[in-house]
Amino acid sequence: MSASISPEVLPVKDEDYPRAVPTAWRPLLTDVVRCLVAGDYGLIAGGAGVDPLPPDVRADIRDAIESYGTLLVELPERAWERATAQWYSNHWVVCVDLWSDTGPTELVLAGRIVETDTGPKFTVYLVHIP
Repeated sequence: MSASISPEVLPVKDEDYPRAVPTAWRPLLTDVVRCLVAGDYGLIAGGAGVDPLPPDVRADIRDAIESYGTLLVELPERAWERATAQWYSNHWVVCVDLWSDTGPTELVLAGRIVETDTGPKFTVYLVHIP
């Protein structure tokens, strides 16, 4: 029995429809969620390609997650089935559902990705319930 390998998802500049999150960006977004799960709401440990957050945005994200009242977990592989990226003139807006041990929560991580000479750069806008 052979393991199924998912095809690579590439960035698509489509202003009309959201697309799947490109495969190359998933480790970066996984790192961001890992920070949030660990309580690093400023994304200090987010690594290369992740903008640390200013105190006001950090506080808003902390409040959204803590008031939701469910313990978040790292993203499972199936999280990418629901995550989207949509092109908006000079950047992609990315939305990723946050997960608990029982499945996806109502919380969504939203931010923007721009391509740079050193790779994708992610800036968090907010964590919210749409």
